[in-house]
Amino acid sequence: MRLLVLLMSMGFVGVTSGQTNPVFNDPEAAQLNMSQFELTEAEAIRVEKLKALDVSFGVSNLSAVELLGKYSETQVERLKYARKHVIATADNIGRSQAWALAVYEVSQEQNMVAAVLNANPAIREGLATLKMSAPGDDWSGFDRDGRAPEKKRTLFVSLSCGDACVDSFIDQKDKVIDRTVSALDVVFVGSTSLDQVSIFDWAKHAGVTYEALESGILNLHIDNEEWVAFRNGYNDVPRLVR
Repeated sequence: MRLLVLLMSMGFVGVTSGQTNPVFNDPEAAQLNMSQFELTEAEAIRVEKLKALDVSFGVSNLSAVELLGKYSETQVERLKYARKHVIATADNIGRSQAWALAVYEVSQEQNMVAAVLNANPAIREGLATLKMSAPGDDWSGFDRDGRAPEKKRTLFVSLSCGDACVDSFIDQKDKVIDRTVSALDVVFVGSTSLDQVSIFDWAKHAGVTYEALESGILNLHIDNEEWVAFRNGYNDVPRLVR
């Protein structure tokens, strides 16, 4: 009885009339865990218990499936939760990419990229740990000191163009790296905000690095009316404009 009172005082267990199951300390978080990791209510209850158990050995900030996997009794259970963890991690990476691009798009529209990034350093830091390219402070095509670069080029490609567009980009990227060209804008013809994650994947496949985007020598752009006007309405790709 004294043990039950002690557990209740710690917020470990809640008891109501005719009910012996733990009460979730954070019902919304428990529901989110059940949805994100496809957990049963029994598993969510076990997570609540394991949080209290794990904290006693030091705060670790493990996710629900990491806790369940850590305290699994069998290898079958460990593998089960490991798979759930990998799936959730991949989903979070995709969401991080989409979120960063959305922030870039909105801040570009409002001409406040630098201000947004300075106010939200976690966006850049989070993507850097994933070896992803964060929106640069300078997507407008100007150097860090405000001077317009010389010999800047614009390459129009598309997500469906295949190797031809990738090869054209790599050729121009090498010229930028060799400083034959000072900067390169890459515009994805016909793209929309829904293609943001696909654009990141294309860029990774083509060898775009975080450092290149951060320095402003390479810039990735979603298509818009200004780019359509710039290319005089032509949608043929790959197309290089000097």
